[in-house]
Amino acid sequence: MVQSTPSRNIRIRPESRGDLLAVNVSGLVEAEDYTEIRWLLQRMFERFETIRVLVVADDFIGWGPSGAWERLRLHYEYRGRIEAVAVVGKDRVAEPLALVWAGVTASPVETFPERSVALATAWLDAVARDRSAEGDR
Repeated sequence: MVQSTPSRNIRIRPESRGDLLAVNVSGLVEAEDYTEIRWLLQRMFERFETIRVLVVADDFIGWGPSGAWERLRLHYEYRGRIEAVAVVGKDRVAEPLALVWAGVTASPVETFPERSVALATAWLDAVARDRSAEGDR
């Protein structure tokens, strides 16, 4: 498990495991906030064809100019490799984040109320089970 740097606005959450990337986003995200996540994504895509993503928004403001550019680069680089996205947070934050994800992936994107990390993780696990069951057919 990668240890998060406390000053980053994107932090890896302990729920990250296997093909599940779980992150906290907060504040105003800039390009340097993506350093740890970029490294982890590279490692994950070396092991898995697709991944699932859990985003927990905590006092998230948005993206600064360099952060918006880096987000677009990552979405372009890994398009088609995100299997599902769960966004947890207050509606005013979770809904816009979900729309951003929905705009760059054809995969399912669901929002969950704040403090619903367990429910969101269960939904992402169900997506993986469904994928596995389809592969067994």
